[in-house]
Amino acid sequence: MTTHQLNLPEPSSLPGEPDSEAFPYYFVGDEAFPLMENLMRPYPRRQLTDEKRIYNYRISRGRRSVECAFGMMVSKFRVLETPISCKIDNVDVIIKALCVLHNFVRKQDGTLSIPAFEHPRETIIEIPIVNNVQPDRSRPSNQAINMGNRLC
Repeated sequence: MTTHQLNLPEPSSLPGEPDSEAFPYYFVGDEAFPLMENLMRPYPRRQLTDEKRIYNYRISRGRRSVECAFGMMVSKFRVLETPISCKIDNVDVIIKALCVLHNFVRKQDGTLSIPAFEHPRETIIEIPIVNNVQPDRSRPSNQAINMGNRLC
């Protein structure tokens, strides 16, 4: 994530702020991850204001939703319980196939939920696999801090 190889879409306005400066796309992590420009995390638990507590709840809820979806996939497809031992190109295809199968099964069961907002097909991106990325343990940049504060 630190080498900008993920081919993320260009920054865009935040909902409710159509005239404001564009906001870059980002990933959400828990407290174990460093705060970076493309990785938002909750505020530390000491000295939280009500505003920061609400932000922490909302950002953690988004992360938990992804973890829950992955947990459902793992329970259906045991191959996800351990590292997949095959070529990286094949892993990419396997993961995509499992996502399609998961959605197909949910649709057949009548439990598929359609998000209220869907990106047009042109904005769907493929995220390449990035190997051997070492976490950045330095202090977060002012830009990353300002981005977190703006989301808050």
